[in-house]
Amino acid sequence: MTKRAEPNPDWQARMDTVCQPENFQVYIQVATTLPMTDKEHARLTRKLTLVQRYAQHMAMNMAKGTIKYPTDDYDLDTWLVEEADDDVDATNYRLLRLDAMRSAGLI
Repeated sequence: MTKRAEPNPDWQARMDTVCQPENFQVYIQVATTLPMTDKEHARLTRKLTLVQRYAQHMAMNMAKGTIKYPTDDYDLDTWLVEEADDDVDATNYRLLRLDAMRSAGLI
């Protein structure tokens, strides 16, 4: 079995300080000269706000990984094990969210 990455012992307390939204600003600028209508530009701006928020969360998670683990130089097998574990977690979260939505009468 492939060995999992070992976290640094003090990462949790440091993450709580570093990984705050106000520490990571992401901006997406769109050229105002694009051949788009005002309505299209407004729709795009709204969509890019969603991307901006997601990118901010990604940046915080990258900082978390930088603090949590002593290196980024793992072999392919270790990365695959870590990714597979994250995929299982993500699926579990989706299932629990769907169950909560059913309980709330939303689906």
